Amino acid sequence: MKNILITGGGGFIGTHLRRKLEEQGHKVQIIDINHPDQSAGQDVTIEKTWATLPGWHIEEFVKALPNDENDPDIVVHMAAEPNLRAVKANPEQAYRTMTMGVMNVVKRFNESTIDPQFIFISSSMVYGNFDDDGVEETHPLRPVDPYGRLKLIGEDITKALSNKWTIVRPSAVYGPNDNLDRVIPIWINAAMNDEVLKVNGAGTFLDFTYVDDLCNGLIATFDNNDAFGQTFNLTRGKSIPIENVARHIVNVIGKGKVEIGLSDLDYPSRGTLNINKAKTILGYDPKWEISAGVNKTIEAWRS
Repeated sequence: MKNILITGGGGFIGTHLRRKLEEQGHKVQIIDINHPDQSAGQDVTIEKTWATLPGWHIEEFVKALPNDENDPDIVVHMAAEPNLRAVKANPEQAYRTMTMGVMNVVKRFNESTIDPQFIFISSSMVYGNFDDDGVEETHPLRPVDPYGRLKLIGEDITKALSNKWTIVRPSAVYGPNDNLDRVIPIWINAAMNDEVLKVNGAGTFLDFTYVDDLCNGLIATFDNNDAFGQTFNLTRGKSIPIENVARHIVNVIGKGKVEIGLSDLDYPSRGTLNINKAKTILGYDPKWEISAGVNKTIEAWRS
């Protein structure tokens, strides 16, 4: 059994990861700005392991970290603004959260006698624009938006300060109980209400990643000596036109209409990420095709 701390663990990915880890018998501690019953898909069974913050105040964040006797074996750092819109809405808060927040957590656990593994959740947006099929982890990092830039700074801080780090780069994560302001939930909600599903850009591709696949990949890095000092793409490893996803949602729900608009220039153009490194070192094996994952997400939405 491992003692695992998830910062920002009250969100969509953190909720799924926490449940998997508890099923495996691990002790999980959560730090988040939200109480469990205010978070995506949360239940309230982990009250005793939950620290709620009044906001992203760095001093309060550090105070909420476990004391020495409860120091974790593994820290999964997810605490961040959820998307580009949130970063643009409050850039000062985003900077504090996604740079100073990383620095303070890493520094806190560098002082621990346990010396935990520090896993930083980055993003495929650090690559910037790429239309190549099979972008590897060594691809030049040229983020074109504030979210990607802040994630890249977080990576640099992690590498500079952590004694035992691992970085993962997911892409377009989706699944049951996803945040309501993300693209697949937006489209599902529109279809349920027989409204227009707006698709920004014909021919826009994304490497969608089902949340269970990401969580399994993350767990494969835990206490894995081969993962220390390494960066991994954790995605499906297969990009598809986002228009196809919208049309699939309409077909499954039987309502709604897809409307193709202009490309959203705020977001980078992205293709497929190469996941061979994760497959070789971690045994990563994503199972979920986009159609099955979207069907599961719709099923959860209806229940």
